[in-house]
Amino acid sequence: MTFTVPQLCLDYGEETGIYAAAPEDFLPDDWKLTDNYEPTLPAFHVDTEKHVYEFDVMGHKVTERHLGEGQGMLLPGETNWELVDLVGWLTRKTLTMDVTYEDLAEFTRRILIRLMEIQNVSLAELVRLRFVLEKLLTERIADCKNNAYEKGMQSMLFQSGTAVRVTPDVAMAFRPDGYPAKSFYHGSKVFQRHFYPLIGAMDSEEEIYCAQCIDAHPNVETWVRNIPKDARNSFWLPTHKDKFYPDFIVKLKDGTMAIIEYKGTYLISADDAKEKNMVGRLWAERSQGCCRFLMATKRDEKGRDLSTQIKELLA
Repeated sequence: MTFTVPQLCLDYGEETGIYAAAPEDFLPDDWKLTDNYEPTLPAFHVDTEKHVYEFDVMGHKVTERHLGEGQGMLLPGETNWELVDLVGWLTRKTLTMDVTYEDLAEFTRRILIRLMEIQNVSLAELVRLRFVLEKLLTERIADCKNNAYEKGMQSMLFQSGTAVRVTPDVAMAFRPDGYPAKSFYHGSKVFQRHFYPLIGAMDSEEEIYCAQCIDAHPNVETWVRNIPKDARNSFWLPTHKDKFYPDFIVKLKDGTMAIIEYKGTYLISADDAKEKNMVGRLWAERSQGCCRFLMATKRDEKGRDLSTQIKELLA
């Protein structure tokens, strides 16, 4: 016996077909750094009065003294670099998926020109600081891509004319022999309706209580503690950054599917949780009544406790 769950899909029409929506779908084919983003490195700052550079690298502020030209600390041969050499070096070091070499090279060239013309940083100094520039440019590219994916997801799933569907024709199947959880629940609670003999480890007492509420509900036929970060053996929904693996997948006796994701009170208002809630609700809405979704918390905005939230979802 298998236990199948329909996925959130994008319908591209008869010629292309219908596919499970994935994060990589959200970036337009013609997207370019040079068309969409200012060629700046906000984390690079020159304080001319103090004669220092300040860099915010991976959240850690680094300060380095600004040396005038000809004051040493330039390694042999670095003053012989041309701008094109530094552009090429940085481009090769920071090239990533979803960005073409040509687009990244031009974006990098514009950044260096701006640093030289507006912040008065010499080419020789930029060459000396190239490893710092590599880190800052990597962060800048990641920020731009993240922003582009987020906008693309909003457009494709919630604004554009793209058909968003939930259909049993495209579904994830829990197979009897396919539950490779890395660790398992070994607590004292007894569960009767889990699809597999063993249950994947749960992250908190609240999640264990969720499982108890699910297992005890009379409408539940079976359920699965979903394995996180396992696209082959787990159910997932797309977010703009990654795949979202809800905590619990439930099959009711009438064939309805229900997803429950638990969030602690301190996480429920985070942007990440809001996006997951939005996508989960979309999945349920497009299922034509076949699927339900709940972002559960210890006590929701209506004042309902965890048990009541789950009971009402599964009723």
